[in-house]
Amino acid sequence: MMLELLERILLKCGKERRLITYGELAVELNRRFGKRVVPEKGKGLGRAISKLLHPVCDRYYREFRVLPGSVVVLSKTGMPAEGYFKYLAKRSIFKGDSKKAFWERQLSAFFEFCRKR
Repeated sequence: MMLELLERILLKCGKERRLITYGELAVELNRRFGKRVVPEKGKGLGRAISKLLHPVCDRYYREFRVLPGSVVVLSKTGMPAEGYFKYLAKRSIFKGDSKKAFWERQLSAFFEFCRKR
């Protein structure tokens, strides 16, 4: 249920070609779920969102070669958190390119994927 909800939010962002911050995503998940299921700020926020993003990204990368988590960004930088790159490096998807260039390619691929759906 939670992962399906997350997937719908990420796909909607992709179709609208827009980014969502970790905090906005947490608020949206809690609102749609009808109760607080993830922290909306603080240190636990990133960890909680990442735990949800990983299985969704794993599945989409395996099946479609796109990363829905690419639309989730830090409000301060407008890019994904460092954990995004570490997670993808562990899976040999990110191989030490320029982080910004890599992320922009992944974001573009996800937007294109969503446009065709």
